[in-house]
Amino acid sequence: MNINATLFGQMITFAIFIWITCKYIWPLFAKILDERQSKIAHDISNAEQRVRDAESMQHKAHQELSATKIKSADILDEANKRAGNIIDEARGKARLEGERLIQLANAEIAQQTEQAKQALRENLAELVIKNTEKLLRKRMDQTANDELLNQLITEI
Repeated sequence: MNINATLFGQMITFAIFIWITCKYIWPLFAKILDERQSKIAHDISNAEQRVRDAESMQHKAHQELSATKIKSADILDEANKRAGNIIDEARGKARLEGERLIQLANAEIAQQTEQAKQALRENLAELVIKNTEKLLRKRMDQTANDELLNQLITEI
């Protein structure tokens, strides 16, 4: 084993290197590592907070969705009730309109029947008059003919 001044020089140089490293370089690395560690911790904390916020927002969204579903069901029920009421109202109006039309038709039928009866009476009267005139020309005068005609009309 050969121990000489080179070995001591290398040991002194290495010791100086260690001392300079510990005095000037290591604090810089330690500071950078501490800053990096605090930044990572801060980012993790922010990420955890965002996860909690997202869960809270998701829960709130589910609640709002449930409330909206209930509200939409209520609106749908109300719309169905209104539609039923409108249909019932329309049926009532249609029934009244139908009854009114039936009454009008009955009145028109009665009027036409009466007109037909009147026309029939007139035609019958004319026929009776013509035939009676034919018969009476030979037997009666005009006044007796008119009396007989009036009597016949009233009987009809």
